[in-house]
Amino acid sequence: MQILDILNYVQNNENSAFFYTPNIFKNEKSYLFKKPIQILKASGKKEILETLNSVDYILKNKIMGFAKIPYESGYHFQPKVISKKNNNAEITFYFYERKEVQILNSDEIHYDKVDKFLGLKNIKNFKINIEKDDYVKKINKIKKLISKGDTYQINFTTSASFELARKPISIFLQGIFNQSAKYSAFINSENEFVISFSPELFFETDYKTIISKPMKGTMKRNGDPQNDEKSEKQILSDEKNLAENVMIVDLLRNDIGKISKVNSVKVEKLYDLEKYETLYQLTSTISGKLKENKLSEIIKNLFPSGSITGAPKIRSMQIISDLEKSPRNIYTGSIGIFSNKNAVFNIPIRTIVVNKKNNSGLLGLGSGIVWDSNPDNEYKEVLLKGKFIKQTKYFELLETILFENGKYFLLDYHIARLKKSAQNLIFNFDETIIFSELEKLKSVFNKDKSYKVRLTLNKWGLIKTEYQIVEKLKSNVKVILSKKRMCSENKFLYNKTTFRPWDAQLLKQKNNGYDEVIFINKNNELLEGTFTNIVVKLEEKLFTPPLDKKILNGCFREYLIQNKICVEKNITLHELKNADEIYLVNSLRKKINVKEVYDQEHNLIIRK
Repeated sequence: MQILDILNYVQNNENSAFFYTPNIFKNEKSYLFKKPIQILKASGKKEILETLNSVDYILKNKIMGFAKIPYESGYHFQPKVISKKNNNAEITFYFYERKEVQILNSDEIHYDKVDKFLGLKNIKNFKINIEKDDYVKKINKIKKLISKGDTYQINFTTSASFELARKPISIFLQGIFNQSAKYSAFINSENEFVISFSPELFFETDYKTIISKPMKGTMKRNGDPQNDEKSEKQILSDEKNLAENVMIVDLLRNDIGKISKVNSVKVEKLYDLEKYETLYQLTSTISGKLKENKLSEIIKNLFPSGSITGAPKIRSMQIISDLEKSPRNIYTGSIGIFSNKNAVFNIPIRTIVVNKKNNSGLLGLGSGIVWDSNPDNEYKEVLLKGKFIKQTKYFELLETILFENGKYFLLDYHIARLKKSAQNLIFNFDETIIFSELEKLKSVFNKDKSYKVRLTLNKWGLIKTEYQIVEKLKSNVKVILSKKRMCSENKFLYNKTTFRPWDAQLLKQKNNGYDEVIFINKNNELLEGTFTNIVVKLEEKLFTPPLDKKILNGCFREYLIQNKICVEKNITLHELKNADEIYLVNSLRKKINVKEVYDQEHNLIIRK
């Protein structure tokens, strides 16, 4: 089924919803809820508790459904009065006959034509709804409360507001491109759309056992494979992140213990590292064997999750009510699906609420505050977590492969690089499908000719191929140097993608008679070309710039290094001028002799 058909259905039909798990997670399901047979709404303690009991009764039938539980409804499940503010939060349960729920294998959802909705500006007038000075004051107030022993940790939140520039479907598609979140949802309610890209599991149960997977601990990724490796080690040894995580694990163990059999609560995993497109997160997994098989008991005893309040829970909720100027509503509450066999509820972080009347949006943002938290760093974390909604670039992974003499040249190198980039950027990668597509292409080729094959891989694993006959190379190759690289994002420097802003520079210089643009840095060190790596011959040895200069590891470059034909070395402009020979290399052209090099002012500085 096409994802565009699914999303268009939800966008145009009130009280429908799509619960989505991307195909990067194997053997998972997604759910399309169409026309409900019943909707239960409740606000106020008595009404909410009665409604939860009704849910237990309804679930005895073969009914499926989903729920929206705002954070503030959790006040009614605590033994003490938390707050007299925002006590009218409304929970909603939607019920559907099985025939009105389409259960889809996530890997069978198709993504044709989604690129038309991606890479566009979906929002405007984005604004964090708290000034930095006010934010810092409140963090310092929390730290004072921690030092007095009132609390150990507070999950302090704010929000960002914006206006929609396009339809909600575009926001959802851009969101699932930017964030591979396992517990995503697109819900069309009476007055609003709820668009959630949550990676956090609140609880999952088969009514016999239960697991919860709190997410605490965050560290930025920057797209540099070497620095990513350092970040992985750093987050796993960072005292602040580990302290946040273990405090919430203890809290969740206690909450799950209330509804579990004696001695059945276990910490299955502690400090499990999860990688997402822009950051790393630490999770832990707690399990228990349930005393009763009632969804109502789970919600009453666990909600809201300690991972989004702090520890201890009740005092933390009181502090949150005092310090946060606006209600959280569905943000950090819970959204979940259920049947009489199982239930899965998320914690709606990275979640947007769109007001249908005025087309405005609200995005909740927050972070965990402990005694040694740095207010400036916490503010940066909030900004980082909101970054995904503003990212608009759309790109696919790209490989350019030479077919000659009846076979693909350096195919193993291309596949290895593509796989590494897919893992790094979190793209769905299936080697079998790629090999199959390339094998089919062989039947079209004339074995006596050479072809340039352009292979692209999109986020969800869709492969496309194009080809053309390789044109004859001119003999007098001229290059021009440039310090204007046109891109500073590591993910586009270290991975070959269809996002190629430097191609405009190449086209401009081709019109000036040049064949390639070679980039140099501010220290006059060589980097790379727009479609080639550079190799120089000095004293009978071949050298090429190292990867730490933020360059692409071209397949032919890698081949030369692995076979000890070439070695890495910082190469200065002075060394370039004194080189015996200068080559441009890639896997399509292999080695290209450079005859003339020009500086940025078009002055000839080297002739070979």
